[in-house]
Amino acid sequence: MYIKVIDTNNHRPEFSASKYEVVIPEDTMPETEILQVSATDRDEKNKLIYTMQGSTDPISLKKFRLDPGTGSLYTSEKLDHETMNQHILTVMVSKHRMSSVVSNKQVFFNVFLICPFNSNVYLYV
Repeated sequence: MYIKVIDTNNHRPEFSASKYEVVIPEDTMPETEILQVSATDRDEKNKLIYTMQGSTDPISLKKFRLDPGTGSLYTSEKLDHETMNQHILTVMVSKHRMSSVVSNKQVFFNVFLICPFNSNVYLYV
């Protein structure tokens, strides 16, 4: 008789920061990486998958995309400060696609008008 004991998911993934906030110039080009969210899992051998779970405004979901394997967030469209100066997304991390063991984190994006002499991107974690 052969009995194999499998590991259970005892722990939720945990984000590495308690809050993510990014200030982005409105002239940021599409496909620019603006942030990488990250999480750890105390259960061994679990690959984490990142997904955008929602937003306070559906328009925001079109403006950004998330790499499910790395947690990198990219702009997917041109941003406009006058149209919307803040985007709030909820990012979820799970152990695998069908897992019920998940964690959620809100990510705040503030879009500001860029002055020609100031092209810095500020990241607050």
